[in-house]
Amino acid sequence: MANSEQSADRKNRENSESAPLTTSRRRLMQVAGGVGAGSLISNSTGVAQKATDDNVIRLKAAKVKPNNTSQQSHPKNEKSRGPPNHANKPEHTWIGVEPEKIAGQRNPTLSLVAGEQYTVEWTNTDGRPHNLTIEDTSGKKVFSTKVQPKKGTTQTVEFTATEEMAEYYCQPHKHDMRGTIQVGKKPSLEVNILVFSATAGYRHKNIEYGVQQLRALKDRIATETGADSVTIETIPQDASAFPSNASDLEQYDTIVWFNTTGDVLNADQQAAFEQYIQNGGGYTGIHAAADTEYDWSFYGDMLGGAYFADHPAVQEAEVHVTDKTHPSTEHLPDRWTATDEWYDYAENPRGDVHVLASVDEDSYTGATMSRSDHPIAWCRKYRGGRAWYTGRGHTEDAFDEDAFLEHVLGGILWSGGFVEGDASGTVWSSYQKTQLTSDVSEPMKMDMTPDGRLFYTERATGKVGVIHPDSDDVTTALTLDVYSEQEDGLQGIAFDPNFEENSWVYLYYAPPMDVVGDQPYNVLSRFKVDGDTINPDTETEILRVPTQRETCCHVGGAIEFGSEGKELYLSTGDDTNPFASSGYTPIDERSGTWPEDSDNAGIPYAYWDAQRTAGNTNDLRGSILRIIPQDDGSYEIPDGNLFTGDEYAQARKNGLVREEIYVMGCRNPFTLTVDDETGLLYYADYGPDSGSWSADRGPPGIVEFRVVNEAQYAGWPYVRGPNIPYVDYNFATGESGDPFDPENPVNTSPNNDGLEELPPVTESTIYYPKGWDELINNVPAYAQEFVPDQNPWPSLPPGGAPTSGPVYQAGDGGAEGALPQSFDGKWFTMEWGADWLKYITFDKDGNVLEVAPFLPNYNYNGPMDLTVGPDGVLYLMEYGEGFFGGTNPGIYRIDHLAGLLGADALSFTLDSSELAPGESTTATTTLTNLSNNTIKDVQFTLTADSDQIQISAPDQTSFDSLAPGEAQSVEWQVTATEEITEGEYSLIPQVTYTQSGNKDQLQQSASLAVTASDGGGGGGSGAIDPATTIQLDGFIDGWEGTAPDSLAGKTNPTLTLQEGGEYTVTWTNGDGAPHDFALQDADGNNLAKTDIVSEEGATTSLTFVASAEMVQYVCTVHPNAMVGDIEVTSSSP
Repeated sequence: MANSEQSADRKNRENSESAPLTTSRRRLMQVAGGVGAGSLISNSTGVAQKATDDNVIRLKAAKVKPNNTSQQSHPKNEKSRGPPNHANKPEHTWIGVEPEKIAGQRNPTLSLVAGEQYTVEWTNTDGRPHNLTIEDTSGKKVFSTKVQPKKGTTQTVEFTATEEMAEYYCQPHKHDMRGTIQVGKKPSLEVNILVFSATAGYRHKNIEYGVQQLRALKDRIATETGADSVTIETIPQDASAFPSNASDLEQYDTIVWFNTTGDVLNADQQAAFEQYIQNGGGYTGIHAAADTEYDWSFYGDMLGGAYFADHPAVQEAEVHVTDKTHPSTEHLPDRWTATDEWYDYAENPRGDVHVLASVDEDSYTGATMSRSDHPIAWCRKYRGGRAWYTGRGHTEDAFDEDAFLEHVLGGILWSGGFVEGDASGTVWSSYQKTQLTSDVSEPMKMDMTPDGRLFYTERATGKVGVIHPDSDDVTTALTLDVYSEQEDGLQGIAFDPNFEENSWVYLYYAPPMDVVGDQPYNVLSRFKVDGDTINPDTETEILRVPTQRETCCHVGGAIEFGSEGKELYLSTGDDTNPFASSGYTPIDERSGTWPEDSDNAGIPYAYWDAQRTAGNTNDLRGSILRIIPQDDGSYEIPDGNLFTGDEYAQARKNGLVREEIYVMGCRNPFTLTVDDETGLLYYADYGPDSGSWSADRGPPGIVEFRVVNEAQYAGWPYVRGPNIPYVDYNFATGESGDPFDPENPVNTSPNNDGLEELPPVTESTIYYPKGWDELINNVPAYAQEFVPDQNPWPSLPPGGAPTSGPVYQAGDGGAEGALPQSFDGKWFTMEWGADWLKYITFDKDGNVLEVAPFLPNYNYNGPMDLTVGPDGVLYLMEYGEGFFGGTNPGIYRIDHLAGLLGADALSFTLDSSELAPGESTTATTTLTNLSNNTIKDVQFTLTADSDQIQISAPDQTSFDSLAPGEAQSVEWQVTATEEITEGEYSLIPQVTYTQSGNKDQLQQSASLAVTASDGGGGGGSGAIDPATTIQLDGFIDGWEGTAPDSLAGKTNPTLTLQEGGEYTVTWTNGDGAPHDFALQDADGNNLAKTDIVSEEGATTSLTFVASAEMVQYVCTVHPNAMVGDIEVTSSSP
């Protein structure tokens, strides 16, 4: 039970006029703000003192008209210092600038705290001689600065406040420019903590010992906070001792819920705790704190819905600590091995809370939650307060671990408000995705100038656009004449690291045919930027990459500079047609050209052989090049490239290698980045198209994410992913040979003019296939040693189009909207086909620690590029859906917001989440003020990600204020146009508001489905009649519906089927590329499929029984573009 006598004694002391000034951290914050420049708050160290901004005082020395109002401050006990001001004579005065409380005041009173460090910055605005002098109560000068007579001069003074300081003035104008200094004593600080461990269910045997160890943290808490006293009270079992009045809880900086179980609080106690949190209180939850109060929605929401569900036996496991900046985890190793009882939770709280650490389910037995993501420690700001939770703490031994105790200590200090730490990095509502422009066509790459202008490229148009940061206006900097057939055109863009001095920008593009003649090439060129334009006459060619232009594919084209600002990296694709290799490796060694009766008539077979490029040491294609550009347009080769060592001296002399190559053996490394901190290269490489294993050919398509710390051979076209080899195949005879050897790859192709013996293959850092089930479970004997037993990265779904974003470097903190520091050192990645964003955390040795989702609440349309601006804000480029001119492209800014109210303050509902063309529904956005302060300037907006969704706003969408507890709703009319394309669309409700002077925003994303009004031909729930044959045509950019009528003319139409109905899908190869038709479940596993067909006009059928597990149909050769949804409805009664 709480020590009531101790509490009463403290209250008596606080109410005593003769007692020394004492206060708790929370009470100190509540009364802060009334002492001018010295407003008292808690700083990042937890000690009650002025924050950095309040310790900076800014003044102006100015000449003004006389002012006889009370704004001018003079000492009450001032002795005569000279004649009074003449009424009509302009006077000199100090004018307050910052902090806000003294802004505009003449000779403002400076309220300081003894012992604190202050900075005074003053500016001469009138060109008269001024200085700053401070004197004490006896009239003695404490210090005096040099006189500054020049207008515009700024002088900075640093000093420590003492109780003797009385006045400040300007010596040359000491009668006019004089103000009072008031110095108060720093109040004593009390820290008060309540440990609550009542149970109504199972009672943990470690509670008594754990409480003892928590109480033993008093000295540590005092040291960390600078408190004069620390009181830790306990309620060990009698829950009735928990206060039922919020005012009785106000004394506690945080309340520790330690292994509570069952329903322990009554309604009044719950209401008091809710009010306590809303007033800024702290919650620290340990272990079974998740096994309590199941019917209390406030408590469950505070935990992110993560109530206890189950647990295996106590055992050792590995915890992955992914936020190394938070005070509760910064001391922990990346991989924290510990023994405890590992809870499974009813819901994964990620998205509602900021995850600090996760437990690796592969490191112990009996877990049932999720291999892909199992948070075990997290925090959040919740309805005005702070909540922190750890899943550890079942055993007594845990409370003997220094690491665990420091973990809990950090949680207590953070939830009590004594230290700062990110609490919103994985709270998805803390982000806002704002479209900067949709007026783009096939956007490729982007880069930003130091002043924040965003330049982007368009492939087919050759346009370089500019988005201006202040106005978001879009202009054109340059339009190049480019060759844009196949995948060529304008690709990468990068600004020189010394751009502010030389104005250089680098572009990689395909010059038109009349420029290149019969020897085509892509070119890396340098241009000069003049304002918002790029002068085409300043072009300087740096490097040409020879190509062929008779057939498709793979250009690469990303440009990045290294961390030291000298080395330039350029990615190049393998320039090889993949469509006659059945989705496996293209190594066609036939001589001559394709026959006249083929679609490729007259084109050399060699263009279907990647051994001539990516496997060729003497070719720049299928590689990442690294050079050092020189001012005159030439370039040098840096040390450490793949073929610059002494072992290749003879090969260089014989012209068998290209020294520009840093990484060789890439298929289409379309995006790359370089970590500014470490200099490591990160890139993503697209994979081949096969959807299944072949013992005679090789693995299904595998894509790669790679981290490169030294020059290497990545293996294409012989090896993929975890060094799984392809099988040598003779395209002339159709016979297979032996698998290639990753340790000793050899290129004997007649199309190779480089070395035959290649470097050993370096295994990919991360990889994923078209389907994990196929890759793992259908492995032929030859490849067993290379394939893992299970998906090493369960959070990575199947896919085929990876793209690399930046490695975020937080530095000393970014501007408003910047990513939080918890993302420091994390690599952002994307999937163009599967439309997701993720981030990757590495341990100190560079090994992958975690692959986690990022903003999965948004819909994406082909994420193409991602960059971090100089302000620390993310910028996202979306290509649009589909190949070659995707629909709904755009460039977006992703801001990280303050999250003052919390995610659950905003709700959004749709009367109907599914519309047919021409139909409308009502959308309602509601904002509830869950804080204890009035919020002002409330503005509602609702937008859609397509102009095919029309939104009609009501008459009023803005409101002056919203009182605590008050809610405001706004209704919108949402209409699907008659011409709308069937599919999923995003609605983005947003509310901006001001709270306590801080502007903030809340935003959500909701899906709206648009479907055909008739599934075609009767059947239950609008489903297609099983007697109706479904007919599709297959093209590499999508399935085209032909029958029934409801599907006709639609690309990748949704198939609505009756569960249990027997259906036949007949499809026709529409373009001569290799295709198949597969039905897949939610994990990308094939449930049924046809063979691959490559003959144009060939027709194939698949008959199947519709089942609930069917979620999509796909061509496994082209799964990113040729994919559609399946909706299975219950049969008609």
